[in-house]
Formats: sequence, structure tokens, C-alpha cells
Amino acid sequence: GQQHNHLTQRNKRPWEPSRKHTAANSSSCTSVKQRLKPRKKLAQKYTSWDLSERQLCDLELILNGAFSPLEGFLGKDDYETVLRDMRLKSGVIWSMPINLDVSKAFADTVKVGESIALRDQEGVLIATIKIEDMWTPDKAKEAWAVYGTEDQKHPGVDYIMNTAGPVYVGGTVRGVVNDGDFDIPVP
Repeated sequence: GQQHNHLTQRNKRPWEPSRKHTAANSSSCTSVKQRLKPRKKLAQKYTSWDLSERQLCDLELILNGAFSPLEGFLGKDDYETVLRDMRLKSGVIWSMPINLDVSKAFADTVKVGESIALRDQEGVLIATIKIEDMWTPDKAKEAWAVYGTEDQKHPGVDYIMNTAGPVYVGGTVRGVVNDGDFDIPVP
């Protein structure tokens, strides 16, 4: 996809910081941008996965803390614990697995321990994930555990069985600041 590094306020993504900063915090914004610049440069060399709309929403909720305490997509142990006990391994109540599902063809090109770039449908780099786990889930078991049915007339079950990729990738995600995210208006 083609990269678009300019966004208007109207179509700005919710996980991106506001472009309106005061002079008082401009040095901290510059500091953040400088700290994240090497991550962005390094991520350009990574294998990329283009996120679906659903995956992008999940990533946004991980990055903005709404899915706290998650720091990434679930690994296999947390995934199985959520299905069995509705809890993370840590004991925190968690009723639905948050998965990064990928195609088998993509999974065959990456391995555990590798980092990959996560991009939106326009090709814009949003985050990276360090692959800590990769497995083929039992989707019927997942559907039953999450929705209490395997009936594909249920939209959630239909998504798991017919839309979600056959391989799940778990690991810690790190947001990447795009050029221009911390533009400071010059008087």
C-alpha cells in the first residue's frame, strides 16, 4: 500500500497524539519523537503484516491502554487460560481472547523471536510486535468457550471460523510515531 504521512484532524486516527501542543511541552514532544525515531527506522526492515479493520481496532485498544493490562496480542498460554478460566495467566479476569490472526502463507515467512511491522490498510506503520508465540488454534473450541456455540449463524462464530486467519501470533507490541505526529505550530 501507499504510505500517507499526512492526516487532517478530521481523519486523524484516535491513537495518534494531538497536533496541538504548547511551547511548554514542545521539548518533551521532541524527546519522544527522537526516542521513537530509531524504532521506526528499524521497523522499515521488518516483514510487514497489513492489519484488518478489526485487528487495527484491537491494536488501538492495546496501545491506548483500554485493554490494560495487555501489552500485546495474547500468547498461547494466556489464550488457553482465557478460554478455560476467563482469566489471564496472571489471574486478571479476561473474558475474550485478543488475537492477531494471520494467514498460513504469512506465518510461514516469520518465526518466534522475530519482530514484524504492523501496518494499516494504507501501508502506514502503526506498531511493531515481537513474536513470542505462534500456533494454530482450535477454532471450534474457541467459538464454544467465547460464545457458547459453534453455530456459524452467530456473527462472532462466523468471524472466527470463516474470516480470522488460521494462525495466531502473540507478543508485545510497541507503537511507532509517524513523521508529523508531533508537529508544533510555529507562530
